[in-house]
Amino acid sequence: MDGFWMAIVLIFLITRIFKLLEHRNVVSQRQEPQPLSKEQYARIAEEIAEIKREIAEMRDAYTESIVSLQADVRQLRHRIDSASETQQEAGTASTASQQSALNRNLGERTG
Repeated sequence: MDGFWMAIVLIFLITRIFKLLEHRNVVSQRQEPQPLSKEQYARIAEEIAEIKREIAEMRDAYTESIVSLQADVRQLRHRIDSASETQQEAGTASTASQQSALNRNLGERTG
């Protein structure tokens, strides 16, 4: 029985060694990253500048739409305030005429 287990352990170790050797071979075949050339660096810098320009354009458009929306909100608030005042004035006039009618009606009954 001891020989059986020793054979299993030996097979396991041999398999493990081959896997490690294969991994070592794969790692050694990998290419190290090369430093960027001046042309590549210039191209990347140009792409970054283009992205920054696009972001600035989007920010400007966003700011313009915010300003436009703020103006719309101010206009709507003014319209709501005007409508509210008109409604209150109409409500006050209506209430005053109703009160006057009630007073006349009450005066006619008591008088």
